[in-house]
Amino acid sequence: IYDLIAKRMIIPCQYNKIERTIYGYLVELNGLKGAYVFNERHGSYASFLDYLIPCLYDDIEFAHNLTCLSPGKFSTMIVIKNGLKGICLSGKEIIPPIYDKIDNYIDEHIEIWNIIYKVFIGGKIGLYNSKENIIPPKYDRIKNLCSDIYKIYLKDKVGLYKNKKEIVP
Repeated sequence: IYDLIAKRMIIPCQYNKIERTIYGYLVELNGLKGAYVFNERHGSYASFLDYLIPCLYDDIEFAHNLTCLSPGKFSTMIVIKNGLKGICLSGKEIIPPIYDKIDNYIDEHIEIWNIIYKVFIGGKIGLYNSKENIIPPKYDRIKNLCSDIYKIYLKDKVGLYKNKKEIVP
């Protein structure tokens, strides 16, 4: 894709397929998908593509349900590899595609700017923020008590999790 106004190449001619969306362009190379995503400050203008997600994934979805708490409406994308899901945030893979399901974690004690994702694998739940794994996915249920203290449930047992450590009562 070439920008006639800026007189520069926006997306090189190397892909098997390019699909325009309201968030940017989904690209495909040899059966694997990637994306060029618009800069949210400038809207949907080809000259303002912000970042590239390389063609490493079986599928990519713009994460409409995860963007309400993200830094920008175009920045959160679900990446899928071998049927498992991960998250790319602003072009960087922050959660590897090894999970069955990913959702927002919303609780009254979570600050709006602190993005927390629930990850599910094998029927168990864990938590990630935009930088790291907070709680490994091995619990049946998780409840936030205050900013960094969580109540964890595993079968008929209850415990606490604080500063990336399980605290046994």
